[in-house]
Parts: sequence; C-alpha cells; structure tokens
Amino acid sequence: MPSFVISYGVNKGAHYCSGRTNWSGHGEAISSCDEDTEGRFWVSNDEYASQVAFCPYCGKKAPTQPEQGN
Repeated sequence: MPSFVISYGVNKGAHYCSGRTNWSGHGEAISSCDEDTEGRFWVSNDEYASQVAFCPYCGKKAPTQPEQGN
C-alpha cells in the first residue's frame, strides 16, 4: 500500500506531499506534489513535472487552478 507524508515545502507554509509506491522493478510515475510561489501544485517523479488541480496524496485543492489549454 502506498504511503505519504505531508510537510512544508520550499516556500514557507507551502503544501508538500510525497509518497513511495512499490511496483516490481518499475519507476514511480509520481513521487511528490509541491506548491510553487504562485499557488500551483506540481506532481513530479524527479524527472518530469505536471501541474495538477488537486494533490493526488491528500486531495487538497490547489489555490491556483491549471489553465485549460488547447
């Protein structure tokens, strides 16, 4: 079962969750969710990052929602 931890991010008071999922021999698709200085949430696996509307670990809504693109 995946586990996660909620703590403060790089920005004082910013949202940060991380987790570890154990999949036999495969890398993690997502290992953390971090809030930037503009209130956007980004999920990352330390190689790629994507902006999200909600934290996939705890369900918190991002203060700044992603723009709907083309």
